[in-house]
Amino acid sequence: MGTQSNIRCKQKIMVVDDEELFLELTEEFFSEAGIDIITTSNPESVLNLFEKHSPSVLITDLSLPNCSGIDLAFKVKQLYPSTKVIFITGYSELNYQDERLVSLMGSRILHKPFPITSLIHLAESLQG
Repeated sequence: MGTQSNIRCKQKIMVVDDEELFLELTEEFFSEAGIDIITTSNPESVLNLFEKHSPSVLITDLSLPNCSGIDLAFKVKQLYPSTKVIFITGYSELNYQDERLVSLMGSRILHKPFPITSLIHLAESLQG
């Protein structure tokens, strides 16, 4: 008599933000939830990290040093089209162009501050 294994294929999530404390807390909470997470404060390292780790979800701040989160997401989606994207922002409202681009990508937006559990649940729901 065989047993059936319920091992879920663990997918990885990448978080890009220039706030180190946010990255540390996010890494801690995601790890406690059993989610593999890669964090970086350097947008320039994202494509190399994607090639190495193949995350299924990208969580990025809209406003990053030397790069917009939307531009970063477009670069990632060009190379990895199945990647799901969640944008996070401290701005209460987005300009029309940013809202339109986010909508066209089928992405989600969370406005800071938000409960970290909201981010975890949203990321898990996008992993499928």
